[in-house]
Amino acid sequence: MKPSLNRFSRSQRNLFEGFQMMFSTMMRI
Repeated sequence: MKPSLNRFSRSQRNLFEGFQMMFSTMMRI
């Protein structure tokens, strides 16, 4: 398990969560 991979996965997950939140807001409007 490489730390760089873990950090990349964490960043990707955070970005995905932010995108989902933005999509939800757009859908609500």
